Amino acid sequence: MAPQRHQQRHQISQRTEARQSRREKQKAKKRVRRALYLSASGIIGGLIIVSLFLPGTISPRQTDPLQNYTSTEIIPEGTVYSGYESSPPTFGPHWPTGADWGIHTEDIPEERQVANLSQGGILIQYSEADENLVSQLADFAENQSDSPCYLIVAPYAGMEYKIAVTAWGTRDTLENFDEDRLQRFVDAFKGSGPEPVACTPN
Repeated sequence: MAPQRHQQRHQISQRTEARQSRREKQKAKKRVRRALYLSASGIIGGLIIVSLFLPGTISPRQTDPLQNYTSTEIIPEGTVYSGYESSPPTFGPHWPTGADWGIHTEDIPEERQVANLSQGGILIQYSEADENLVSQLADFAENQSDSPCYLIVAPYAGMEYKIAVTAWGTRDTLENFDEDRLQRFVDAFKGSGPEPVACTPN
């Protein structure tokens, strides 16, 4: 009987050691996975933060060539300029004065739009007279902490996009209202124009 009990104890000891070995291996794997997860999260988080401060990273549809961003030519009020490289435009020759900041119910001439962009403003324009959409965009603009400064909401008849948001040298287009995406754009690009002006919030 003694040899049998000894053999049983030996088998139990082996199973215990095997379980402990498996636990140690599992713990080691978890530590490796956690380290990889934290490393990947840090890299992704860093890329997201950096992207907010790099013009041209908000949307793959931003197409204006960087080398022309410094063009701040002022043309006489009322002059029609037909050389903009995108619609709505994001930079180029413009009239001396921009439109009033805030909510507009009529289209703003492109030459005046660009004047606002050069002053560090952002335009949110819509192509459809959708009452609900217009209300959402107006609420978004009016809820900004420095409203109405540096932000315009206006219609843009004939635009191929449902919503276009522009800043100096960059733009994004949306097919539906997306508050978070609009806010990221505003936070990243407000004040980025080459001819900043002062504005006092309401």
